[in-house]
Amino acid sequence: MAKEIPLNLFEDYRGKLFHNNSFDMTDIKRLYIIEPSDTMTLRGWQGHQIERKWFFCIRGQFKVHVVAVQDFKNPDMETNPDSFVLDAAQPRLLSVNQGSATALRALQDNSSLLVFSDMTVENSKQDDYRFNIDTWKIN
Repeated sequence: MAKEIPLNLFEDYRGKLFHNNSFDMTDIKRLYIIEPSDTMTLRGWQGHQIERKWFFCIRGQFKVHVVAVQDFKNPDMETNPDSFVLDAAQPRLLSVNQGSATALRALQDNSSLLVFSDMTVENSKQDDYRFNIDTWKIN
């Protein structure tokens, strides 16, 4: 469903360089950045049967909720989402597999989330499922 991908740190007098030299970006077709207007709004639930995504916090903090969806037309509302805190101060990627839905909220003002996708916008629109904000309970 989702897994965290750690980044390594190289640091010297010039500053810090975070990297994961084994992260294969071959499948990535596009990227976009989400900058919420506040820390109160939950963005989601949005799911994809085929599309995969990777999330990377470039400023601030986000809480990302991920739930596996077995039936996109009739989802099981009793499924418990997993939650991940992404923090720019402790960088890592969150890889979200196809067959998942996500919801996210900024935990700090002026936060930015970089999102990679393995589908073009046109293809993603054909695989886009939107669910009511309270479809799955989160804490």
